[in-house]
Amino acid sequence: MAFLPSLSFDNHPLTRSSGVQTTAIIILIASAFICMVASPCAMFLIQDMYHIMPEFIARRLKISGKTISTSTLAYQVVGLALGTIFLIIPLSFLTVFVFTKNGGAVITQNEVLLECPATGTLNDLCSPIIYSKTPYSAF
Repeated sequence: MAFLPSLSFDNHPLTRSSGVQTTAIIILIASAFICMVASPCAMFLIQDMYHIMPEFIARRLKISGKTISTSTLAYQVVGLALGTIFLIIPLSFLTVFVFTKNGGAVITQNEVLLECPATGTLNDLCSPIIYSKTPYSAF
């Protein structure tokens, strides 16, 4: 019975909880936070420009005749500044990771690490993947 070599991507940084995965999660959370802060800011501006809220609701909320966008400007600045900082930091880590790291595959047979020339048709998998030279788009 012949034992076929098994291919494991355990050493590959994208398959374990690594810097790229953690950074991508933080970028997603930061983007969602910025959207949550920017949406009310946009609604405040629309209310101030077009007065879309009915007058009886504006009187009940005690915002009749007030400009909401300028009265909440300090909160908007703090929220958007924190969101921007929260987004720029992981993007810089991701940029450094892409330009300095590389990945590859580990080939084992019966839990013994095989040298790349001994694997025959799997030689292409032994070449390291350099992230900065990998095309991520089909265009």
